[in-house]
Amino acid sequence: FFFEFEDPHPILGPIKGDRLPLRFSKTDATDYRRPQIFGESNEPVLTDWLNMSADEINAQITDGVIQ
Repeated sequence: FFFEFEDPHPILGPIKGDRLPLRFSKTDATDYRRPQIFGESNEPVLTDWLNMSADEINAQITDGVIQ
């Protein structure tokens, strides 16, 4: 039921999670990801969703808008 995430948390180190206790033969429920820290997904969201360039993102970081 409990497992350790493959990717350790950047602040807490290795952490444990809980799996779905039910197992279904035609459903693969093995894509478990550790919780993200604040701002960890900023770059993918800003580039993929908002089409911002690296220079625009760096300007936001420099101005203190994002971390």
